Amino acid sequence: MIILKILLSLLLYLGIPTLFALIVPGLGAMTATGLGELIALPFLWILYEKEQRRRQHFTYAPRFLKDKAPLFVIALGAASCIGLNGLLALSRLELLFPAFSQKVADELYAPPLPLQLLFLVFIIPAVEELVFRGTIFALIRERFSWMTAAVVSSLLFALFHGNVVQGIYALCIGFLCAWLYEKIHGLYASLVLHMSANLVSILFSALTSRLAFLNSLPARLILTFAALGAAIWCTGCLKRLTEPKAYRIFHLF
Repeated sequence: MIILKILLSLLLYLGIPTLFALIVPGLGAMTATGLGELIALPFLWILYEKEQRRRQHFTYAPRFLKDKAPLFVIALGAASCIGLNGLLALSRLELLFPAFSQKVADELYAPPLPLQLLFLVFIIPAVEELVFRGTIFALIRERFSWMTAAVVSSLLFALFHGNVVQGIYALCIGFLCAWLYEKIHGLYASLVLHMSANLVSILFSALTSRLAFLNSLPARLILTFAALGAAIWCTGCLKRLTEPKAYRIFHLF
């Protein structure tokens, strides 16, 4: 039954965008994916809500945001994006695996900026969190350890990104999202982190030509390690907030 549920979610995740691209030829890869995922989103949400009711896991949106947990999650997503991308750029992996720099990056950032924001910040993160954390991680976690569920869901998340450079990045982000999902038994925090990371990625891509000095080695080193330090600090703060006595903090999500 677990395998069937996972396969169904992956079928919706992959099948609808693929079918949409075949039915409406001529669209760019990102546009076709974004529109297809928009169609898949309500079906995946229904499946997720059904599973949450079965597990009797309930999380609530806040009436007002008076605590710092949401800010730490947003900052963690932004810092992780900058730090991980900086490490990947310094590693020069794109020279060994040029598919990302030559093709995938062009497809990701080909649509106009408003469509990039719609697809990459809202629609696609929501679908991916429903599939990889809300379904795959959660189902495996019911029977196995957190580490097993996090490794399997994160590896699948990386694999479906289709290239080594983006896959390594997705693997790390997937672990962070799995950790947040474990803390609250829901998608709210992991979704916010995913959206924050994607937003920063889009903004950096749009501003690269205007901020050419950031491509220099000293600037890249400083920015990368400052971002990684900030990510570690945010993770520590969130860990303290999710201790049993402060578990209520995550009702913010």
